[in-house]
Parts: sequence; C-alpha cells; structure tokens
Amino acid sequence: MASITLEGGVDARETAEERAQRQVQAWKALAGAWEADTDFEEEVALLYAGRTAGRDIDL
Repeated sequence: MASITLEGGVDARETAEERAQRQVQAWKALAGAWEADTDFEEEVALLYAGRTAGRDIDL
C-alpha cells in the first residue's frame, strides 16, 4: 500500500490496483488532448525519419 497526499494535505492509503486505476484515468483524460503544430502526414514523416535501420540479424 502506498501513501499519497491529497489536495488539502490529507493523507490517504491506496493499493497498487487503486494507483493503477488512477493512472489509467489520468491517461484517459489526456487522450486526444494533444495539439501539435504539424499535420498528421508531417508528424508521421518526422517519426519515420527519426528511426534507425536497426541492427543486422541472421535469419
């Protein structure tokens, strides 16, 4: 169990499951909220341009 400090300085205890659910809710609140200065196609091109070829492997 972890101890967290809530707004107003109140301590609360939460389980790992409760902490994980709180994190999931935070991510859901952020989903779709990101605003970029580039359009989708340019963002994808930038991501691909930044990738490396990776390492050589023998199959």
